[in-house]
Amino acid sequence: VTEARGLRMMDGTDGLLGFSGMYVGFGYNGATVLSSWSSLLENSQTGGSVYLGHSLYGMPFLSDEQWMKHLGLELQGEAHVFNTKKASNRYEGKLYTAPCSAGIFVSVLPLSLPFELLLRGDAGMVASKLDVQVNDHAKKVISIDPFFTGGASLRFTFADYFFAETGGAWTYYRFSDTPMSGVGYFFRVGLRL
Repeated sequence: VTEARGLRMMDGTDGLLGFSGMYVGFGYNGATVLSSWSSLLENSQTGGSVYLGHSLYGMPFLSDEQWMKHLGLELQGEAHVFNTKKASNRYEGKLYTAPCSAGIFVSVLPLSLPFELLLRGDAGMVASKLDVQVNDHAKKVISIDPFFTGGASLRFTFADYFFAETGGAWTYYRFSDTPMSGVGYFFRVGLRL
């Protein structure tokens, strides 16, 4: 038992397993295509994600300053499926993407509220596979490229240890010849450990 742990328990920043601000969640993700890729691809309605975030408050080797409650680190993994648009029945296919990223988040509302407004920025890599049928011939391209995202979300905490979060973000896939950008949106639920 430490004074810092006791304070975290009393002010609500201590999680279910005592990790003081660790969030684990799973959710649904969608994505729109805004760049020149929008003439080739439909928006993705099929996607999912896994999320791990931790407030800097209470992390080992860092001080327990109050302002640290407003900053955190996060890891995200996503998966999306984009269908190609039909072009005179000449080709059809799918683009599968799996971005994995790490970044920071900042809570910009008072922590005494049951919800937080989070601003976030992440960077990582995206594994992609484009499968296309052109005149009855299958073609496939696989690549791993840089990925960047930045956005905002609302996170609601309820029953002490559960959370629900919804938000959106600008996304940027740095493909080697023509980058793809768009807006992603998500809804996730999880536990505050």
